[in-house]
Amino acid sequence: MNDRVAIGPREDVNDANSYGRKVLALEALSSLADQFARRPELQNLIDALTLTVSGQFGVTSAYIITRDSDSISQLPVTSATGRFRRDVSVYELDQVALDLPVLLADPRPRRLDDPILQKLDSPILTTWQQLGAHLVAPLVLGEKIIGIMLLGPRINQAPFAERDLELLQTLIATITPLIANSFLYSEKAHLSERYRLILDSVHQAIFVFNSQDFLRLANRTAVELIASLTDVGVESGPVGLPLKAVFPDAVFPGWVERLQSARQENESRPLSTMVATPSAGRRIFSVRIGSLAGLAAVEDETVVTLQDITEQQDNERRMFELEKFAEQGVMASSISHELNNHLGVLLGGVELATFNLSRGNQEKVAQTLAKLKDGVERMGRFTAGLTDFARVNAATQPGRINDVVTDVLSFAMAQKRFSRINVKTMLTQKVPAILMDRDQIAQVVINLLNNAADAITETGRSDGIIIVSTTASGSEVILSVSDNGRGMTTETRDKLFKTHFTTKPKGHGYGLMTCARILEHHSANIAINSQVGFGTTFELRFKTASEAPGN
Repeated sequence: MNDRVAIGPREDVNDANSYGRKVLALEALSSLADQFARRPELQNLIDALTLTVSGQFGVTSAYIITRDSDSISQLPVTSATGRFRRDVSVYELDQVALDLPVLLADPRPRRLDDPILQKLDSPILTTWQQLGAHLVAPLVLGEKIIGIMLLGPRINQAPFAERDLELLQTLIATITPLIANSFLYSEKAHLSERYRLILDSVHQAIFVFNSQDFLRLANRTAVELIASLTDVGVESGPVGLPLKAVFPDAVFPGWVERLQSARQENESRPLSTMVATPSAGRRIFSVRIGSLAGLAAVEDETVVTLQDITEQQDNERRMFELEKFAEQGVMASSISHELNNHLGVLLGGVELATFNLSRGNQEKVAQTLAKLKDGVERMGRFTAGLTDFARVNAATQPGRINDVVTDVLSFAMAQKRFSRINVKTMLTQKVPAILMDRDQIAQVVINLLNNAADAITETGRSDGIIIVSTTASGSEVILSVSDNGRGMTTETRDKLFKTHFTTKPKGHGYGLMTCARILEHHSANIAINSQVGFGTTFELRFKTASEAPGN
């Protein structure tokens, strides 16, 4: 009597063995469940299941593959013993789901020689047979196959009986929910780790406090920040500490009160800047507070984000100082420019007085000296106002624009730069008065005349002409200064009156910039009409005294 025949037991012995195997199976399941509860990791669970099944059924080889078809992040998890450890491909699970729908329709363990499987023309079935698999069992959850189990031959070569299939089915039905739960746990762990990596990659410090003001979460930047400013170490970290311990008043003066007050307002908003005073030196932070109320949180939570802007603030302060220095440079250059204009006018007056004195024309000498005196006084008023240069204050009072033009031209024409230029005036008599600072408007006229003369000189032409005209139009008085100099492109015209812009080789652009400020304080408009090769016209429009702002 051979071993295979001798193994065949009597019915009562079979029942006893069956009962014993069920007890062992239940103990194995209990052990698996306990292991899963203590360490719910999918790979450990599948490895334990593979070894349990191998021992329970006494097989030479076992193989399990499982995956979550709803997850885009998880890869299949496999475990194998014996021959299957080296011969089975992960590729098989997808093939099973596509080619063996019968396993989903009737998810019972089946022998590979089952007539239902034999009728299928499936390459995967042939592969299993070539590998030496004797039994296949699907792991089904709902209407999805989430895994496949393959069993090789038993060690004693005994066939799988129906009671074996029933016991295996019970075992699988019990363990499959654990696998599904492990999927959820793994996915949650994966997402938690992913979110943690995202939070740790953020440069801002992020703190999450619960409704009792205890810190529940802090990203890496937050942990390192608190460790660098307080006595809370990087290893222990601030998580679990109350708000007042995370932001102690000695280092973060007044922060706790401000954060609690902002949280009570229940809205996400910035708290502008807040200052920390650690021993290493003053730090400035941009602070924002928000609420997670109404989201998936178990309780209301408060999110506080900090961004260290100390260096940015320092840079802005240094930039402000540099701008002040630059403004002082602008002021110095503009002062030099305007003083040169005044001196040029005075020099012209001196030359005119000298000329009349040589001719013995005492009356004209006296008139010229009187105007020189006015010019010196104007220059004195200009220098007196230098401390308020940036605002270009305008002490306005009603006056005639024609008087300013006549006064400026009487001196300007004596300058050398106008010696070869024909300057004509077309002044409309009895134009309405305008509210103006006479000295500042004279300064604008001087600048426009000088620029016109320079534009003509650059062309080298001998027929240079400047036309200064005044007209009245409705509630406006219009002053125009035209020349037949080299003219400007549209791009150059659009850049005029901008700081540092000039078309002159030795210019600095501050003259027209000062003019722009003066005209702005007079509520005057300026229009420029220019064409390259044909000249330029500056047109200034002032409101009459009765229409000027404030009247």
